Amino acid sequence: MADRTPTEAVEAYTSAWNDNAPERLVGLWHDPVRRHDPPKPSFTSTLAENQARMTTTHQQLGGLKLVNRDVIAQGELACVRYELSGRTGDRDVVMSGIEIFRVVGGEIVEVWNAPSADGPWPV
Repeated sequence: MADRTPTEAVEAYTSAWNDNAPERLVGLWHDPVRRHDPPKPSFTSTLAENQARMTTTHQQLGGLKLVNRDVIAQGELACVRYELSGRTGDRDVVMSGIEIFRVVGGEIVEVWNAPSADGPWPV
């Protein structure tokens, strides 16, 4: 969808993750996407790799739910403050983090992802 705004792209990405719908990443996740995940060097992630990451994460974390607490957009960028929750074995898991997405032509083309932290965001 070429007219998708950065906010709409991020919300569609979140929805696809919540529904474990890797097929919905087609036309949303550019192939490839440039990723910046410190402290690793920047790298590219293909559509197939991101679809597999979604499937694997859902297998590891039952009941996965991704919630965008805030989405702030400026130009091609959308910054997201998120919480990810689910269950692994007999343990509930909650992680929080911030990601910045660059969206061009309605597709996510670049992502900056700071390491997530255990636990929810403080209120």
